[in-house]
Amino acid sequence: MKVKGDEYFCRINYLYQAAETVGDAYPCLGKHYGKILRTIAEKTPAKLDFTLKRSLCKGCNVTLSTGSSFTYRLRRRKGRKNRPTQIITCKGCKTVKKFPTVDNYRLRAERDGTIL
Repeated sequence: MKVKGDEYFCRINYLYQAAETVGDAYPCLGKHYGKILRTIAEKTPAKLDFTLKRSLCKGCNVTLSTGSSFTYRLRRRKGRKNRPTQIITCKGCKTVKKFPTVDNYRLRAERDGTIL
């Protein structure tokens, strides 16, 4: 059974793997692959999976690999019922991503059980 945009999924997967492997040694090449990956996802029927979206920087399109390209911290704030917020900061462009840490929190894609 052929899925709509199947060849695009294959290309996105290949580019993501290439950006992850090459990104540490050659950051410019990793950014370039990330930019191509986002462009393909925007202009075709194939959309990025939520796990890929979370692992790409929105500012510079580099893959966020632990320790080398981003910093991770939890921030507690008063008045938020003692629920910390995950803060991921890209080391290259200083773009910040914030994710709530709510008990039993799941993304909409995970809740619906849909496979993208």
